[in-house]
This record gives sequence, structure tokens and C-alpha cells, in this order.
Amino acid sequence: MDEKAGLIDYIDIGARITNKRNELGLTQEELAFASNVSQSTVNKIEKGKTKAELTSLVSSANVLQMTLDELLCGSLNRSVPIYQKEFADLIQDCSAQELRLLIEVSTGVLAAFRRSCTQKDW
Repeated sequence: MDEKAGLIDYIDIGARITNKRNELGLTQEELAFASNVSQSTVNKIEKGKTKAELTSLVSSANVLQMTLDELLCGSLNRSVPIYQKEFADLIQDCSAQELRLLIEVSTGVLAAFRRSCTQKDW
């Protein structure tokens, strides 16, 4: 069994909450109020400094219009469709020049990544 199996990546969860909150133009205080948690709790969750309770994650996901899969995908073994959607969303409004650059950079990064480690490492 993968030694990472069962681990929750709270730093990734926090980063996803922060990114989505910023995308929606919400402050930590506004998210806290709407999620019925303290602003301090939101701050700790966003920094990955606390093990967020499921009720807090569900409330935050609902306020942020996210699924739990989207929120937890950094901790899930079967998150490929989520990453594919995020990448598709990223490139949706790119110009041809931007797409060409992303392909060139992605190809190089992927080749270097595959040379430096195995998929078991991830």
C-alpha cells in the first residue's frame, strides 16, 4: 500500500480555499461568517495549520461553490478528472501563442519530472 495513502494534505486544502476565496472576492472574515466558523479558524485552515473538521470543510465548500472532491483532490488517489478540469479551465481563454508556450513548457517540465522520479514517488 502507498505510504501516503490515507493522509490528508491540509496545506493543499488551505491553498485551494484561499485561491477560490480570492477568486470570489471574499475576505477571510466574510468566508468565516458565511461558513459559521471563526475568522481565526479560516486563517488556520488556509495556512494548513489545523486539521479542519468535516463540518467546516463542507460549510466552506458550499460557500465557495466547490465540491468536496475539488477541495480534497490533493489528498485523493483518484483526482485526475479534477486536475484535468482545472487545466481545461486554465487554458480556456488562452491565445494561440499562450497555448503554444504552455505546451512547450508543460512538455519540458513533464519530461524532466518523469526523468527525476517515478510515479510511485507521487
